[in-house]
Amino acid sequence: MTLIKTYLNFLLREKKILYQSILAGLAYGVFYYAAIGYMRFEAHEFSIITIPNWSNMTFKTRAPFLWEPTIRLYSGLGITFDFSFMNILLTCLLIVLAFLNISLLITSIKMPKICNLKSKGGRIMALLPAFLSGFACCAPTFVIVWVSIFGGVATSFLAFARWAIPLSLVMLTLGAWRGLRLLNINETDR
Repeated sequence: MTLIKTYLNFLLREKKILYQSILAGLAYGVFYYAAIGYMRFEAHEFSIITIPNWSNMTFKTRAPFLWEPTIRLYSGLGITFDFSFMNILLTCLLIVLAFLNISLLITSIKMPKICNLKSKGGRIMALLPAFLSGFACCAPTFVIVWVSIFGGVATSFLAFARWAIPLSLVMLTLGAWRGLRLLNINETDR
């Protein structure tokens, strides 16, 4: 916890890295929420619809790590949102983990001495877990898209889909933990 607190204090001093990371983390969250089909572009008048038995539906799943929505919001701006408490919680967790990983990546690129990366090769290797975890996180989305296109071929990936979200959470957490441990925040030379 001390590593995170120290790093967040560092980010508060380095506003440019902070803002870029927040923007990238939010974009990641919006992409994820749209990819699971809970944010769509549809033209409707503004309205809010709640499910009558929302308390029974709160923990009911449609698929692994995809819970039934209990509220639908027609924004009136051409975007429809489905809200499920558990999906929002999972999305927020993914946003925080993506924010940490992206901010550590930006820090390693802009200030390599802080991250104890002496060479560009070290920075390139730091991209690999981020790429793999991003793919693992989005794999259910890719599976859903490809199922409609390739039918039976893509169903072989469904066994992987139930492990994609837990795998991505573990990889994002380990990536952030490893990155935080490599930090040497006392050294501010660029």
